[in-house]
Formats: sequence, C-alpha cells, structure tokens
Amino acid sequence: MINLLSEQPLLVSIMLAALGGGLIFAWLQSGKKAAAVSGLVCILLIPAAWVLAARLVTDRERIAEIIDSAAKSVAANDHEAAVAVIGDEKTRRMAMSELPNYVFKTAEVNQITSINVDENAIPVTAQVEMTVKADVSAKRGGFNNLRVLRKLELEFEQRGDDWVITAYQHSPVIGPDVSNGL
Repeated sequence: MINLLSEQPLLVSIMLAALGGGLIFAWLQSGKKAAAVSGLVCILLIPAAWVLAARLVTDRERIAEIIDSAAKSVAANDHEAAVAVIGDEKTRRMAMSELPNYVFKTAEVNQITSINVDENAIPVTAQVEMTVKADVSAKRGGFNNLRVLRKLELEFEQRGDDWVITAYQHSPVIGPDVSNGL
C-alpha cells in the first residue's frame, strides 16, 4: 500500500476522486449528510496524496536514485564514486579492473526494466534489470566515441538503511556477446 501511495499518486488521486464523486452523488440521491461529508473528505485527501508521494521514498525509488548517481559518476569518469555503491569486495575489484580501461563521454540509463525487491529475504535483496547506453573510447586506442548499448543486471542488498550492489553482469541488449568485455 505504501508503494501505491508513494509511486502512483495519480492513480490514488483518481480513485479518491471517483470515490468522492460517488459519495456526493449518493448524497444528492439520498440526502444523507454522512455521504456528503465522506465525499468531501475523499476529495480533500487528493492534495494529501501528492504531498505524501513527494515525501515518501520507497526501496525501489532509492535503488533508482543509486543507479542514476552511479551512471553520473561513470559519465564523469569518476571511477571511485561509481564503485562506492558496490558492497561486495570481489565485485568492486572487478568493476575497478574494467572501468579504467575506458573513457566515457556519456553514460545514461535508457530504461529500468524491472526492480524486484524481495522483502522476505534476509537481508532484503533486489534484482534490477535495465538497459544503458554510453559513448565510450578505449584508453589504449582501439576505438573512439563508440555508442554502446548494454543490458545490465544488478543484485542489490539492503544493509541498514543503505542499498549496495553485490553483483552485476552486463551483456548485449540482443544477440551474442561479441564485445570482448565492453
């Protein structure tokens, strides 16, 4: 329910407006004050739904913020900041061995396909699938300003109030991987 309130305020507003309108219509038909008051309360709750949505941050929204921050760090070629969100030492070393081989002109998240949070896992985990694009050059000169589209799969783990990446894998958006690690 919290996810609905914080991530879908338009849907909540439409439901409140329909319920409020229905209750006011019921008051017009029956003359019962309780229906009118309830309808007005529903309509007055619509702005509250928007305020609540702006203030609540769900796990999914927090993960999306982390991904956006990491993408900006990659685009700025700030490798230390980009890997700061990686909580697994082996995964961090793997990323630090890959990133310095390239110079990024841009790095953007095209689309986050899914963020699946497993609240029943201990600790809480999340699986993320997304597509990214980057304009990248090889530091050793193999290619310059190549537009690369990749599918990226991330595993997150919640540690306290923070989310960290514990594993990642990138592959072509479609077809076999012929990029030699890019």
